[in-house]
Order: sequence, then C-alpha cells, then structure tokens
Amino acid sequence: MTTAAAPPPTTPLAAPELSAYVPHPRWTGGHWMTIYTWARRRRFARLAEPEARVFDVAPEARVLAHIHWQRHRQDAPTLLALHGLEGSSTAHYMIGLADKAYARGFNVVRLNQRNCGGTETLSAGLYHSGLTHDPLTVMRELAATEGLTRFGVVGYSLGGNLTLKLAGEAGADPALARW
Repeated sequence: MTTAAAPPPTTPLAAPELSAYVPHPRWTGGHWMTIYTWARRRRFARLAEPEARVFDVAPEARVLAHIHWQRHRQDAPTLLALHGLEGSSTAHYMIGLADKAYARGFNVVRLNQRNCGGTETLSAGLYHSGLTHDPLTVMRELAATEGLTRFGVVGYSLGGNLTLKLAGEAGADPALARW
C-alpha cells in the first residue's frame, strides 16, 4: 500500500518593508495635514506617464481610466483606485496614491466613475455608490486583454464604499475571489 505525499506547504508572500510614517510636528493632529496637502502643489517624478484608456462598461456607458504600467505589466500586481464623490482620476489624492503604489511595483489604474473627470459625454447614466459593475468590467477586460492576474482595489469615500461592496461580491463569486 502506498500513501500519497502531502503537498508542500505554501509560503505566503512577504509584506514589503515599509518605514513608519511620522508627520512633521507642525502638521500633527486634527485636520492640519489635509489642509496642507490641498494647498501644496506636488510633483511625482517617479510616476510613469499614464495611458488614457476608455472602457465600454454597458450600453451607452463608457468610463475613462488613467493607467500607469510597470515595465513587465503581466508580472506586477494591479491596483484599481476609485475616487470619492465629485472626485476624479486626476484628484491629488488619486495621483499621490498612484505614485506610492507605482514605486512599490504596482500597475495603477486610476478610474473615473461615470460622468466624472470631464467624461459627461461618455455615458447616458450617472454613477452611484452601489455601481460595482463598472470597476468589475474594467478589471475583467484588463485580465482578458493584458493578461493581468492579481488585482487590489482601493477607494476614497464613495470609492471606499464601492471597494467594500466589490469585496463582498468577490467572496461570493469564485471567479473573482482568485484575484
């Protein structure tokens, strides 16, 4: 009688080493950093120029994304960033996030929701806080056309709501859970 050997244990990927963030003493507490970042122009020299790409997400509905590709895009994880209410892919917080994720090896997709960021002519309908169909369609198209296999989603405010709703939907759909 022979027994099958147990498969070797899988080792989880190590988290990247990140240094602790310590704000300048002048900007600690309350909302000072928020005010400071709104008033200060920043440059992101390490962030690659984005590719503007339009996705057909539904009949009479298209969305615009700005994508920062790593050199070997299929090997890199991809971060989909969703903006907040009345925001856009060009909001300072979206570009700052893209800069940080890109520097850590992610492809970054800054997605405009329907009718945001000057895209009013692309869609007949409006976005709302439960419209996960659009970002999901974008991820599926990128997986199919670019060979991407690993996605993360991050959102601010309304985009955070969409992110949580997507996570719940992914848990119920084995095809999405693999991402």
